[in-house]
Amino acid sequence: MKIIRVFVGIILVVAIIYCVSDVSAQKRPRQGMGCEENFIKLDTDKDGKISLKEFMAVAKDKDRAEELFKSIDSDKDGFLIKEEFCSKKGTRQGKKRAN
Repeated sequence: MKIIRVFVGIILVVAIIYCVSDVSAQKRPRQGMGCEENFIKLDTDKDGKISLKEFMAVAKDKDRAEELFKSIDSDKDGFLIKEEFCSKKGTRQGKKRAN
């Protein structure tokens, strides 16, 4: 009986870890995805623009991500529209970051 409880406990822990990692992976843009798909994925409130908060939510290196966000935000309004995000500057920075 004790072995069964331990086994069930291990299965539950593994299932929880899998679910949590799957949720965070779904929010993070993937390198193989197109720019528009990544933009849609990052725009979590679906207002047609990415805020610094939305951008930072998936960033691994917070300091570097904030610097990247500000460099892509060409009109300095604190949001990235699709054109800014998918600009040559935005996609070039993203490729550098991925390497």
